[in-house]
Amino acid sequence: MTSNHTCIYLCSHERSCESDLVLTIVKEFMIAHPRSNLRIVLMSATFNHQQYSSFFRGVPGCEYVDTIPIQTANSLDAHYDRVDTFYLDDISRMLRRSRHVHDENLNWSDYCIDMKDNATAEVSAEGKALTEEILDFMMALVTHLHSEEPRDSIFLVFAPTYRHLEQIFNLLGVYDHFDLGVLHSSIDVEDCLKFMDSGSTFNRKRKILLASAIADSSITIPNVACVIDTCRSLEMKWSRSKSNYETKTVWASQAIADQRKGRTGRTCSGKVFRLVYQNFYNNYMEQWEQPKLCLASCRDEVLSLLASKNKVMDPQNLLKKCIDPPSTQVVKDAIEYLKSVGACREVSEFCFV
Repeated sequence: MTSNHTCIYLCSHERSCESDLVLTIVKEFMIAHPRSNLRIVLMSATFNHQQYSSFFRGVPGCEYVDTIPIQTANSLDAHYDRVDTFYLDDISRMLRRSRHVHDENLNWSDYCIDMKDNATAEVSAEGKALTEEILDFMMALVTHLHSEEPRDSIFLVFAPTYRHLEQIFNLLGVYDHFDLGVLHSSIDVEDCLKFMDSGSTFNRKRKILLASAIADSSITIPNVACVIDTCRSLEMKWSRSKSNYETKTVWASQAIADQRKGRTGRTCSGKVFRLVYQNFYNNYMEQWEQPKLCLASCRDEVLSLLASKNKVMDPQNLLKKCIDPPSTQVVKDAIEYLKSVGACREVSEFCFV
């Protein structure tokens, strides 16, 4: 790379509003200044390179777009190719054969049937608890793995909401041989970091981490040998009719599931247990997560653009140019709201109060 180029590095594991806006602004800058000699480096383990390549196609300086696959990391002394993935089909067979699980105490068949019959259904409404069948199934899986895996290996369990994490905590907390910790945005960061320390296990208990989306990516926890993924995510989506955000649990995308899978196989070999059928994972779960910009009210985004020192363009026009633009009506609603509370006057004139 020659020294007369300016590089812009963007590292993101999710389609945040900020990352989409930054890319759009950079693209518009490169179009307006074709001799700027900018280079853009996007870094993510789960990004749709074809979509980004199309987005920058024809932009000056982007005649050549290259993608470096994450597999090149195999040249490092790592364990990336030592992660086995199991689905509901495999787990059911595993538990049937297990010497540590008693069928009379396990409603695994009920859970499997329910999962199959509701393959295309929404997971649950906001605040709905995990069913008894799911909890029984998870308890059986943890019991089996606890008996099979080395005692110093850590289990990481993903669930979408704090209530779900609390249910699992109460389920496993009755057993003295488990040392439980919770990773959630509402938990003090220092407490989370302390428990993630591999040396904090007392009396050689099995350490089990219960995590929300806070641990989906960009975190390395030593000795995580087993990841149990409910394959659910918490989604916050703006409702125009209610003029409010609606929160619900939905099926995670394959990209998020891959991020969770990446929490093991870093410092040791690992196993991932996805509580969905493989056919369901392949055919019903979306490949990519929904961009946050398409779920937002766009009030904060419009206000940020209006308040910026260097105005790029009319926020309405800029948002239209995003890689996945939000609804035009949602943007108009956002502008009307900002005008009604006195935050701005005429957006087209970049008037900010």
